[in-house]
Amino acid sequence: MTKTTAHPAPPADFGLLRTAACLAHQAGLLAANLFHGDRRRAAITDAAGVTAVERAVEESIRAGLGADAPGDAVVGRLGDDEPGGGDRRWLIHPLDGVPFFCGGIPLFTLLLTCADAHGVAAGVLVMPMQQELLYAGRGRGTRLSTGPEFVPEQSRLTRISAATADGDRVLWPEDVGGVPYKTALLATGRADAVVIAAPPSARRWWTPLPLIVREAGGLIADAAGDEAGRGTLLACGQAGHDELRGRLFDQ
Repeated sequence: MTKTTAHPAPPADFGLLRTAACLAHQAGLLAANLFHGDRRRAAITDAAGVTAVERAVEESIRAGLGADAPGDAVVGRLGDDEPGGGDRRWLIHPLDGVPFFCGGIPLFTLLLTCADAHGVAAGVLVMPMQQELLYAGRGRGTRLSTGPEFVPEQSRLTRISAATADGDRVLWPEDVGGVPYKTALLATGRADAVVIAAPPSARRWWTPLPLIVREAGGLIADAAGDEAGRGTLLACGQAGHDELRGRLFDQ
């Protein structure tokens, strides 16, 4: 019997990363402009439960993908999925934190993912009001871009803190901010860990987060260390995951 060897997934294409980051950046600018406008009107939902701001942001990304990646499949909140003709598939989460947006609290985010035959290849997380954009590529690391313009050459690699987690720097579900927002704080060294308690239906839209955390030197896994776990998850530096998991989940 011939034994087959699994080959590692190839690194993400730099052009793909640039496309994903640029489209998410432009969508983030649009979300910020809408936040400064009539938020009550932007929060009005249609029959499918999609807000006007979600529709505007997603349509912006879809238009960009139509021009830059016309053969790719696209899935988003709008429901009118585009099947595509190749292996690549984009997932758009135009606004995570709708209540924050409606309440005038600038802690909302937007997420964009591109997956191929090997899994998630590129992921972007934008915090529009903080003018911060995190983007990661498989095998390429996680980078942070700050400011009103996205200039890839000026973005920098970011790493999760390797220090032993300080209890005051562990973000829990009851702390203010959505899971993507908290994950951004972790990936940029402003938090030591994030405890995630959310149903799988919500996690479907957070597909860039494991890649962003992994490429920044971290891990998202459950109490048993399973990355595909369906219970409470812990995101922190990979080296200290076992120790911190034991401290937090065995209490």
